[in-house]
Amino acid sequence: MAHFSAQASERPIGAGSSAKNDNRNNPQLKLDPDLRDFVSGCFGADYQDVWITATKTLPAQVGEWSGARAKEWRDAPLAVDDERNLYFAIGLMTPDATRRSVANVAGHWMVIADDIGTKASKADWEQMIAAGFPKPTFKIETSKGNETWGWVLDKPVMVGDAAEQDVVKVRSLIAAKGLSDAAVAVDPARYIRLPGGTNNKDKYKGEDGKFPQVWALELGLSRRATLEAMGQALAGADWREAPLPVELANGAKLNAMAQAGSLKRSADMNNPEPIMLMAQEIGLNPHQVRQGVVEAICPNAKNHTSVADTGFAFIGGGLMQCMHDHCQSLTSADFKRLICEEFEAQVSARVAIGLPTAAGSASEFLAREDFRRHGGLDDTAKVQAEARAMAARREDAMDPAENAGKLRNVLPTYVPKPVTAPAPSQIPPRKWLYGFLLIYGAISALVSPGGIGKSVLALVRAIAMATGRTLLAGESPVRQLRVFYFNAEDPMDEMRRRLGAALSHFQLTDADLGGRLFLETGRDLPLSLARMGRNGPERVAGVVHWFVDMLLTNKIDVLILDPVGAMHTLPENSNEAINLLMGALREIADRAGVAILLVHHTSKIAGADMDAAGAGAARGASAFVDAARIVEQVVPMTSKEAARFGISEEDRRDYIRIENGKANLTRAHEARWLRKLPIRLNNGAGLWPKGDTVATVESWIPPSAVTGTASELAVIQAAIVTARVRPRHDHRSTDWIGYLVADALCLDIGPRGLASKDRTARQANAFARIRAMVEHWIAEGCLRVVNDRDPQARRSFAYVEIGTPAVMSDPDQGSEIEDRA
Repeated sequence: MAHFSAQASERPIGAGSSAKNDNRNNPQLKLDPDLRDFVSGCFGADYQDVWITATKTLPAQVGEWSGARAKEWRDAPLAVDDERNLYFAIGLMTPDATRRSVANVAGHWMVIADDIGTKASKADWEQMIAAGFPKPTFKIETSKGNETWGWVLDKPVMVGDAAEQDVVKVRSLIAAKGLSDAAVAVDPARYIRLPGGTNNKDKYKGEDGKFPQVWALELGLSRRATLEAMGQALAGADWREAPLPVELANGAKLNAMAQAGSLKRSADMNNPEPIMLMAQEIGLNPHQVRQGVVEAICPNAKNHTSVADTGFAFIGGGLMQCMHDHCQSLTSADFKRLICEEFEAQVSARVAIGLPTAAGSASEFLAREDFRRHGGLDDTAKVQAEARAMAARREDAMDPAENAGKLRNVLPTYVPKPVTAPAPSQIPPRKWLYGFLLIYGAISALVSPGGIGKSVLALVRAIAMATGRTLLAGESPVRQLRVFYFNAEDPMDEMRRRLGAALSHFQLTDADLGGRLFLETGRDLPLSLARMGRNGPERVAGVVHWFVDMLLTNKIDVLILDPVGAMHTLPENSNEAINLLMGALREIADRAGVAILLVHHTSKIAGADMDAAGAGAARGASAFVDAARIVEQVVPMTSKEAARFGISEEDRRDYIRIENGKANLTRAHEARWLRKLPIRLNNGAGLWPKGDTVATVESWIPPSAVTGTASELAVIQAAIVTARVRPRHDHRSTDWIGYLVADALCLDIGPRGLASKDRTARQANAFARIRAMVEHWIAEGCLRVVNDRDPQARRSFAYVEIGTPAVMSDPDQGSEIEDRA
């Protein structure tokens, strides 16, 4: 048996072997020892982490072309047969890598040259070696007259090491000088053939129907090469500064320059070029893999021998490259053409069945995105007009059946899979961020008529989330959150006033916010998510991408849009239009991983009776409510509620109730009450010495339905008898009976004559409770109202006197207030 020993000297393998040792005469021979010796001879102690793959007869559990680390092949030894192609990756992948790719390369162990004898001249290589280029560690014959050579480095170079640029430069010089297939030479993750396998490409099949086997023609596994020796032989003493060809006629030369670092790689998904956004639109999945490089599915992937690992990337400035052999003749313009063709095919297919599209044509899409990226207007006048006209002419000429067929080709193959029921304790919990109101990746809505206080409430909630404090009862943030509050209507000065009032009331400072609250207004940043286009409702190009990028860059947890109606120009009663808008918002929530709170107005009819309208109070189409997971209604206090709670008709407008009419992810919580109160900013100056008074909100607990015990009634009746001034029924009077009740029961409602707006939440609650107690006792006959004339005032007033005396069935009975105390 011919082994590839790590200690072997130079010797050919295969051609001169005896029949006994000739692998070609022993097709079932297990190659484990040979494979291990060869790979360990190249990679040393790290050989078990080398990625190895085999096609055609690869064990199903490994997966074709994805490969496996050498140590994973111990239970599936490789055998030589006519259907086996054996490969190994020249670079080691990171420990957590699940597939071989350039982005996953952890280090460089060797330099290779491919297609020597066909695309590259052996004579040129002989001259290079005579000039001092090291002899190769191995020469592998992959087919008759075609060889792959490899040079194992004297020491591995890890990604990020200073020497990595030297590795890249040497590989690129080899490609630039035509000493190898360029794409193979510069690819640090390249699979090359292992000796002992078979090359079963159809073009190599012999007249006897058999495929050529792969042999190690020369093997010197103890040889090591230095980057300095290779670089000097390629380009002299100043090889590190040697220029590379500037022509970008095809992918091979572009790849060589990009790998050498002579091209500035500037692709950035945080500021994507229009062609990158188009690639995203058609499903090529562009994603940042490292600074300056955005990988994606190759638009020419259908012509690859393997689609799973394409090696395609955007490198900035409109330049694109693909490492695959079939793409080496393609230019960046070719890749752009392929992307545009697929975009227009998908547009045509969607239009044929009435679905909305990102743009009418590829040229329109690119024009919009280019104007947006450079800060231009989105209406691009002549460019868009012409692009839309071209798209219309094309759509009119298309066969609907053909479009439907294209759509089927666009949709991915789907195979349903049965579900495996999980253990309930193993299911991850929902990621609630703020009480049971906001959740990661979902939309919540806050709905009310105009002028009720929903914007003030939204801002107080934003402050609570940013500070991590519980400012409103029943609404606790899970932690300090980063919140972006976009008010589309109000100017920034007004937003700052509301912020200042809320911080003052809750005794918070800028330090408590900690730089986690972001305020922006539509006055300074006019944004529109959707509008009516020529073909119906459409997204405004680029705005969704802008939101996603901004939210991800600033690590935002919660996005508040107030009001959502000011962020589009769609007909609000159209379900089709609102579905498109809510789809854009869901995409933002999903891609940016944020919770979204939408502030929205009600219809005029619903605003007249919010309780009857429920979640359907939201203005416009039902699609708005359908798309939101949680919909809250902000309801003003009714006259009946005010009477029950002891609130005057004048003051009831300061009290609002929050109802949850729709809670898809949790039970609807009980109604919670808030009280609006004015906050003086003390910012008077110049012509405006009084300064501003701005509203904020706080929690308010309505008085209990229990209106007083017998012992409390007895105390009040005794107080009326001994009162120096006859108590009145009118709560606006300084002689109101409520002040007598407050003194007798030790409740704080503030001094006599205190305006309702100046009472604290606790005082307001006690005031309402006392008023409710008095009205209840009057209704029960325990107290009675008598109209008498006041001689001094010369007019009549309503006074309160004792009615039916209190009955104390239990002399030790205590009051509810005393029990709570």
